[in-house]
Amino acid sequence: MQEVLRGLEPERVFWWFDRIAQIPHGSGREQVLSDYIKEYFQKQGFPVTQDRHWNLVIRKPATAGYEQAPAVILEAHLDMVCEKEADSGHDFDRDPIRVLRDGDRLYADGTTLGADNATGVAFALSILESETAVHPALEVVLTTGEEAGLTGVKQLDFDSLKGRVVMNLDCSDEGIVVGCAGASVVRLELAGEFERTRREQQFYELRVSGLLGGHCGLHIGLGRGNANVILGRALAAASRTGGFCLARVEGGTQNGAICREAKAAFAVEQGDMTAVEQAVAECARELKHELAGVDPGLEIELEKIPRETAVLSQEDSAAYVSLINLLPSGVLEMERDDEGEAEEPSALRLTMNHLPETSCNIGMVYMEGSRICIHCNCRSSYGSKKRWLQEKCRLLAACHGRTAYSVLTDYPEWEFNPDSRLARLICREYRAQTGEPLLVERSHGGNECGTFSKRLPGADIVCMGTKIHHAHSPREWVGIDVIQKEYRLLLGALRAMKEYERQEDKSQCMSV
Repeated sequence: MQEVLRGLEPERVFWWFDRIAQIPHGSGREQVLSDYIKEYFQKQGFPVTQDRHWNLVIRKPATAGYEQAPAVILEAHLDMVCEKEADSGHDFDRDPIRVLRDGDRLYADGTTLGADNATGVAFALSILESETAVHPALEVVLTTGEEAGLTGVKQLDFDSLKGRVVMNLDCSDEGIVVGCAGASVVRLELAGEFERTRREQQFYELRVSGLLGGHCGLHIGLGRGNANVILGRALAAASRTGGFCLARVEGGTQNGAICREAKAAFAVEQGDMTAVEQAVAECARELKHELAGVDPGLEIELEKIPRETAVLSQEDSAAYVSLINLLPSGVLEMERDDEGEAEEPSALRLTMNHLPETSCNIGMVYMEGSRICIHCNCRSSYGSKKRWLQEKCRLLAACHGRTAYSVLTDYPEWEFNPDSRLARLICREYRAQTGEPLLVERSHGGNECGTFSKRLPGADIVCMGTKIHHAHSPREWVGIDVIQKEYRLLLGALRAMKEYERQEDKSQCMSV
């Protein structure tokens, strides 16, 4: 166990957090972790099912006296977002996550921490092991590929699940989440052809760095810069001086993260060099001014580099600059102020937090040969608006010619249920433990609850868990005290499930 985690309570929660950190488990690489958990609990005598996508279902019977309470599904995901600082030598395929501590904060050494969703997995596995926790019959469901478009949960055998009360443990806010946006990732592939460079051309590399990044659902409403978008604007400024030829362009490594770094190499005619340098410098000043209050670390650098052997034509290069600047980006619509207000005074009410409703994140740009590929994360609380956003991307691709459009991943939104007994039960338990009301929110981030709600009609679902700061970025951290508090809440909620069917006085459980 890593030294910074020794002695922390609950001991098994932090033990599991450490074990998960020791085993590489980025999206698509969860098999080793899944196998480890499967073998561990099989040796303890638990019934464990693992499918070919490495999803796990582990069952535990009800504690004495809870046999008549509704069975509960505890759900979390095994994979993590793999982001690191530019100067980090970390290999996510091989190296463990090195956990560091500063007072109450746990963070990683230049990488994402993976608390999203290692805390949720650790909670569920600790309760399976516990001899003192009281609870109804449990089904612990651990999925794969959540951060890559919810690929694992789509393959889950829902017919095998008995529970219709779902506690999703993937919350990254302080409170509970009772609804979320749906999302899809679309890929645009802009075809081009390389041509040989000419001796009279001067090459530059344009780099964007220093941005905060973050989760494209949870943090996109903060107005942070997206390096792919900023690079596109700077390239547009350069192109107005007389055109250029792209040699390469790349930005971002995760569809679910706001892009922090991007770069492009391009060639210009020697007679245009001064104008290009001035145009980029002016654009950089404007962008730094725009983002000074939200992303003050932005750096835009233009550097002369040695001549490369091949470039795209000016026409193909201009097509990319046009497309990247026309694609939707950032928050497109905000939730209406009256959204989610309960019609009945006795029903559960949302704590309003002025969320984005519809957004688009240009998460990745990369080249495959002479083709430029762009990934856009289209997100909305309404399935119809998400599809409309996909259609806008498709039409833009069609207008640019020789641009292919495809949908890589798609998952549904999760509608708010103001009559959720589970949400009221958790609110009541939180007030009993803390004396305070619990935040009840929807999230612009996506999670697997939408799929559960569609595949288990009528299920009562709440997303709860640990508040995670700067998720999906190397600045990610989580508070030890919050982990402890949220684990106590989970234990209390399971203990209170004996009263689930007998909740009549809804007013006692409202959050404000």
